[in-house]
Amino acid sequence: MAKKSKEFSELVRQQKREKASNRSFEKFQRSVKRDFGTDIQMMTGQDGIAKMSDVLKDFVSPYADIPQNMQEIRHLIETAVTAWDLALMPEGERIIMLDKIFVSMIKKAKKSIDKEDIATSRALIEDLIDRKLKYFADNQRRVIDFQVEDLGQDGYHLSVASTMPQ
Repeated sequence: MAKKSKEFSELVRQQKREKASNRSFEKFQRSVKRDFGTDIQMMTGQDGIAKMSDVLKDFVSPYADIPQNMQEIRHLIETAVTAWDLALMPEGERIIMLDKIFVSMIKKAKKSIDKEDIATSRALIEDLIDRKLKYFADNQRRVIDFQVEDLGQDGYHLSVASTMPQ
């Protein structure tokens, strides 16, 4: 009897995760249409095309043990998306844009930023760019927007709006 109860509990948790995931996607879809226009077409799980949310989770998997809370998870995903889209640029443009990002970050900082923190952040982005170029080179989809939603003890739900494959 205990085994059925455990299986039933897992089924209920799975259904709750799916409902939360669907609500999260619908909320994200409204946000993307509001920000980018109603002519944006969003799809979920098209046959033969990997979901970009799954691709991004795989992309950040070597770093998945770093975040300790939702804010850190959001920051990791944001950093990964930045690196992903930078990796799609020609190398010369990529270097210029990366420099601009860090100059802008320094200017926007309300307090002085530790040079070591900047070096660490830049190294992480460069590592992620290398990872994208090495393991995800065939995927040329650009990330338009993303949303990370806290699912409590069930982790988080990642929704991603991206361009379609070429």
